[in-house]
Amino acid sequence: MHYKNNKNGKFKDKQSRLLQFYSKYGLTTVKLKNNNLSCEDMITPDEFLTALKQQGFSIASGVPCSYFKDLLTSLETDNEIKYIPATREDEAIGIVCGSYFGGKTGIVVMQNSGFAVIGDALTSLAQLYEIPMLILVSWRGLEPDKDSPEHSIMGEVTENVLEAYHIPYWELKETDWQRTLEIALSVMNEQSLPVCLIVKTGVFGG
Repeated sequence: MHYKNNKNGKFKDKQSRLLQFYSKYGLTTVKLKNNNLSCEDMITPDEFLTALKQQGFSIASGVPCSYFKDLLTSLETDNEIKYIPATREDEAIGIVCGSYFGGKTGIVVMQNSGFAVIGDALTSLAQLYEIPMLILVSWRGLEPDKDSPEHSIMGEVTENVLEAYHIPYWELKETDWQRTLEIALSVMNEQSLPVCLIVKTGVFGG
């Protein structure tokens, strides 16, 4: 788990409660290592979506990324979580925010390059009105696509951007992913905040 102190007085009480929550679960900042994953190691979309449905998620929106190819394919045919494709990542944030006011809890899926365009929708809508949501962000720009020029810079600054927006985030790994998801959703629900899971290549197959 990673979280950077917020200097805005409006969020000081919430920040304090968050830090107490993190301490309760013994969460620390760690250095992340690249792993070569096999098909046997990956999280299957069906088991991940089942876990989300058990937590009450019923709406999803996003912009496609190959890291989430199998997950999005499953979302498009799921009978319990309605998937609404978006043309932009900030539009996806808006869709999930609107759905929340209609009584639905949602997921947003995007590339880390697209994460850079959600600032206004995130800060002026989702965070301002304390709308809980789970944001899945592909962590592109690392191996094996580190040399792709369109991902190289964003791969290096993804964590910095998350911290700048004061979004609690975790890396979702194939090992112990249920525990990571449980903690992220606990923070999301208890603090009524958007939270983020960053996902490297191969975690969901694809």
